[in-house]
Amino acid sequence: APEPAAPNASQETPAGTAEPEMPELSSNAVTFTFQLSDGSFKNISFDAKPVGIDFFKTTPMRVKLVAPDSLAEKAGVLPGWVLTHSQGEPLPLDFNAAILKLSLDLKHLKLVR
Repeated sequence: APEPAAPNASQETPAGTAEPEMPELSSNAVTFTFQLSDGSFKNISFDAKPVGIDFFKTTPMRVKLVAPDSLAEKAGVLPGWVLTHSQGEPLPLDFNAAILKLSLDLKHLKLVR
C-alpha cells in the first residue's frame, strides 16, 4: 500500500527562503523587517526616534550595535540581525540609498531624548 503523504509537506519552505509577512503599517510608526540568524523574519514597529541601531556600513544592512536602553533594545533587536525591509518595501542594495530610505521613513516620527 502506498504510504500516506505527510500533512502539509508540499507547503513547507526550506529555511531561509521564506518571505517576510507584510506588516500592518501605521502612520504613527515605522515598521522594520529583520531577518534573524535562523532565517526567519520579524517585524518591529517604532513610534519614535532615535531607534538606537548602529549598522555595519555594508548591504545587506546587518545590525552592528544596539544602544543600551534604546527603543530597539526594548523591542528585542539583536546584533547580527539583517534589516531587509522598511514599511514593507525591500531596502535598496546600495548602502547610501538604503540609509536615505530609512531617514525618509523615520522623518515624521517624534524625537525622544
